[in-house]
Amino acid sequence: MKLTLLPVNKCIDFEQPKPLKFFADTGIEYQCGANGKCGKCRVRFVEGAPEPSTADTNLFSPTEIEQGWRLACTALLTRDATIEIPSTTATVEMTQHADSDTATHRTGIAIDIGSTSIYAILADLDSQKALSTMTLLNMQTLIAADVMSRVQFAMTNANGNDILHKTLRDEINSICANLCEQAHISPDIIEVVTAVGNPVMLHTFVGSDIRPFGTAPYEGQWTDTRTESARDIGLTALPNAMVHMLPQIRHIVGADTTAAIFATNMDTRDETILLIDLGTNCEIALSTGGELRATSTAAGPAFEGTNITCGMRATRGAISSVFLTRDNSIDITVIGGGEPVGICGTGLADAIAILLNMGAITGAGRLLPNDLSPVPQIIGVDKKSNKPCAHLTDKVFITADDVRNLQLVKAAVRAGAEMLLDDAGITWTDINHIFLAGAFGQAVNPRSIARIQMLPLNTIPVTRAIGNAAATGALKALLAWDQSLPRLNDIHRRIKYVDCVRNEDFQEQFANAMSFAK
Repeated sequence: MKLTLLPVNKCIDFEQPKPLKFFADTGIEYQCGANGKCGKCRVRFVEGAPEPSTADTNLFSPTEIEQGWRLACTALLTRDATIEIPSTTATVEMTQHADSDTATHRTGIAIDIGSTSIYAILADLDSQKALSTMTLLNMQTLIAADVMSRVQFAMTNANGNDILHKTLRDEINSICANLCEQAHISPDIIEVVTAVGNPVMLHTFVGSDIRPFGTAPYEGQWTDTRTESARDIGLTALPNAMVHMLPQIRHIVGADTTAAIFATNMDTRDETILLIDLGTNCEIALSTGGELRATSTAAGPAFEGTNITCGMRATRGAISSVFLTRDNSIDITVIGGGEPVGICGTGLADAIAILLNMGAITGAGRLLPNDLSPVPQIIGVDKKSNKPCAHLTDKVFITADDVRNLQLVKAAVRAGAEMLLDDAGITWTDINHIFLAGAFGQAVNPRSIARIQMLPLNTIPVTRAIGNAAATGALKALLAWDQSLPRLNDIHRRIKYVDCVRNEDFQEQFANAMSFAK
């Protein structure tokens, strides 16, 4: 049987009935973990439409059902099918950066394996140029949303480790093949890969057992730099490559943090620098007085648009910024222009900051109902929860539950940062630079971050977004591996891990950080 994807005209063969969500290289985004709740994985079957599911009939009109619209997460393919994937549903983002005349050049790939997204860069090692990049939803999210849920999956399923490894292996093989195809080069000439990610992701990548992360002392099988043949770990798309995994810091602070420190030169600069890598797991690093510290907090995926009512990743159609006009009305910026279909993390932070300034949200985090709000014209009622919601457009709105989700995330980040500062014996006023990293950290407004009290207001002048520092560090290491390795190992040796989870002061810091009040 054959699945054809439009508009890319890509064909995928399969031998037996298979849920559409288990095809690793369709590029379809499943915001709610493929549970049929968010309605954002809509696709149109041009041919071979399956019977509509209950979720389909709840979301689509009879006319849309007749036209072939289905939710990808509930569609079971039992025959040849052709589907059309709208741009707002696709998660694959590919960019060609340079003309690739690499017949005699050395090439390599840097990969940042995030819990939610995977980002890869194909580079010419001789010219030191990126040839193409690709970002894709980590398909493990269909199995379990976060790292610890995946550990639990491995612990409670006999083949859990194998399933997670195969899911990630197949996806990264597909990514590497697509990068090479886009750059018009043979995968056979890829010599080296650098890989970063949190410890669970790297262990899953090579097929190591992740169950020890679920029981004390919560440690994996290695933290040092590790090198493997691509073939030996199942990366068959690159038959001649060697894979270098950067050193990890501790059981929940991984090589992605090492790479971010390396990318920003925190280990060599004589300044006090706080790095916050905002993702499903938020890693925080501090350099001061020649010392390095790091910690991690379970922030959740709200900044990546997940578990938010109208949330989506920062792709075409997402509201990426929200601001007030001179007449105090709300205006928005939409990625790619046109009508918005949802809101990404940066837009969410802006929106809640503005709603706080308007008085629509209290310092305790309550979204006021219409009869109590100073801006009743934008307040409605969310039909699912029967709670207040604030409309940014007719179709995109912020609910009381969304406010609560962001409140929990920002409190976890703020509490983790406070723990590092306390351990170093410094205060916020001692910091020279604050770097916000990660996909969310690429375009976030520091004023919004300060207004929601994720950071103190007086840190605005020293705060800036730096984008995906982990991927930047992985690329930097790829382009000069032999020269980079001593520094990477030195970072690994010097850094002190501060355990928030086992620190009795963390819960108090977390509770204090819940407030939105200035």
